[in-house]
Amino acid sequence: DHATFSYGKLQFASMSFKGMFSNRQDTTRVQGNSNSIVNITHFNGLASQIPVKGSIVITQLDDPFIKLNVSSALNHKHINQQLDTTKMVLRKGNFNAHIDYSGKLSEYLDDDRSAYKGKLKGDITASNVSFIYQPKQLKFSEVNVVATFNEKIFNIKTLSLNAYGNTVRMRG
Repeated sequence: DHATFSYGKLQFASMSFKGMFSNRQDTTRVQGNSNSIVNITHFNGLASQIPVKGSIVITQLDDPFIKLNVSSALNHKHINQQLDTTKMVLRKGNFNAHIDYSGKLSEYLDDDRSAYKGKLKGDITASNVSFIYQPKQLKFSEVNVVATFNEKIFNIKTLSLNAYGNTVRMRG
């Protein structure tokens, strides 16, 4: 309970886990990294200061393959910790995200990657958000967004916002 560790650039804190490890996933094969499995059926905590929960299965430990299911529910304060607040400051709002990824761990953690060989899918919802774009002092309120994504495309299903008394709504 409440483990703290890092993996690459990711910092994990207050993590709790439930799962198992076996170095002989297939009993007909010899034990070792290529026949090992880490099955974390539930985790909960902070990943780079963002609250997360989910599950993960890790196999092929020499070049790990993962099946990740993670979700996060956070508010504007959590998001502000990740933003350059000289550019944008969130004043209120709630955010929910869900990600499923199946593929190489090294690919998933590569910040420079913009395309994935593994399977990635997820959704993001932002509700009742207000923010200020600092360089121009532009104020937006009542921002609501529903978006989905996979390894190939990011799709904004709905977007609505209020800017200086003008309501904007988009679909598709």
